[in-house]
Amino acid sequence: MESFDRLRERADEIRDLLGLLGSSRTRFLIVARLAQGECSVSDLSQAVGMEQSSVSQHLRRLRSAGLVRPRRSHRRVYYSLADDRVGALMSALDLLLADGDEEFIAALRAGRRKM
Repeated sequence: MESFDRLRERADEIRDLLGLLGSSRTRFLIVARLAQGECSVSDLSQAVGMEQSSVSQHLRRLRSAGLVRPRRSHRRVYYSLADDRVGALMSALDLLLADGDEEFIAALRAGRRKM
């Protein structure tokens, strides 16, 4: 019950975090890539298939939310996750969908979950 109480107390913050990641495929992919390790803006741009300027805008949003942090090295900027718990969240999402349960995935896409 403690876990539920904790989640209930933090429901708004959790909603905001999931909303930040879930409202943009690009932001989700950026965080998923950074969960694997530090990456330059150029490499992130290639990984998500978008222009660097667009990726930089998403990174600014993630940075202002405290999810990523930059590191400058000469002329390049590298980003990493600001908190390992965000990486753990991405791992949990990967595990949730890793088994290839097509019925589960289809239900998610349809906006409902069969029990």
